Amino acid sequence: MRCVVVGGGVAGCAAAVAAAEAGAEVTLLEAHGSLGGVAVQAEHRTICGCAPLDAGQASLLEPELLGPWLALVAIAAPFRRGRVWLWPCTPASWLAGLTRRLAQAGVKQRLGCVVRAAERTGQWRLGVDADWLAADVVIDATGAGVVPQLLGHAMAPAANWPAVRAQVQLSASCEGRQQRLRAMRSIAAVHTGAAALELLGSARYQLSLDCDPSWTSAQCRAAVQTVTDALGAELLTCTGLIQRDGGRPAGGLGVDALFACRERGLCWAAWPVEQHGPHGVTWHWPPRDRHGVPEDACQIAGLPDLWCVGRGMPLATDAAAALRVTGTAVAIGAAVGGRIA
Repeated sequence: MRCVVVGGGVAGCAAAVAAAEAGAEVTLLEAHGSLGGVAVQAEHRTICGCAPLDAGQASLLEPELLGPWLALVAIAAPFRRGRVWLWPCTPASWLAGLTRRLAQAGVKQRLGCVVRAAERTGQWRLGVDADWLAADVVIDATGAGVVPQLLGHAMAPAANWPAVRAQVQLSASCEGRQQRLRAMRSIAAVHTGAAALELLGSARYQLSLDCDPSWTSAQCRAAVQTVTDALGAELLTCTGLIQRDGGRPAGGLGVDALFACRERGLCWAAWPVEQHGPHGVTWHWPPRDRHGVPEDACQIAGLPDLWCVGRGMPLATDAAAALRVTGTAVAIGAAVGGRIA
């Protein structure tokens, strides 16, 4: 069976590896020149969505699906923050882990490759640059539903706010509880959106700010500089806007249906609805730790050989906000890849 995965983020790579290991002939297409998608572009420093909420220890929800990836990508032991367990990672560890597993599974890669057309008449034909690529099954992991869009499917607009990433040097560590609270209060005094500080080493931190999507790059940089000044820090780098959400197929599964699913489906989801806006983050916690993810969270009606994983799944906005975290994206990608093969 020939499988084409469109999108080389963490969900797409997980799907490609699982399908290849199950015996499919897999080609991975990525429009950019490198793998990793948002996890690398947005410089993710932790992996969440892997363990039950409020768990006393870091026991994986999906050890068979997540364990091999965490063994390659995580750079240190997991730690608990609030209700969740987090596995430390870096953009470099993601790139190395993705590259290694794709090579081990024998996945063919075409980087810098844009899908410009899609046809389905008995089998799939994808217009890729100057030629056509045939497939029996297509997995869209683009985060923007590129293949459904090319087929003329109705699309829901992007819902999550973009973020800006920067690295700053603080005069002293803010890892203690009181120091961290003091730093976050300083940020909140000058920035109305959500913010996060992640330690990189030697009082050097990654600063993440949610910004209004209408802002220019100059406005984003100005917001970073304002926050940096409020912290009494030195601005080292500013990577600019990272768009977290490119839209998805319309009419998808809502969060109530998702959270109501009790049977084990593709894998388990155990993350709250997390909505980022220009005035902060809102949460809607699930009633249970574990939820089956039904197949209609990954498929569009009438297209049984087209699957969507990652941030472009056919979900309502609320459900997408509960399934877009890194660990869940990997688990669902791997589950779909194994299922279609």
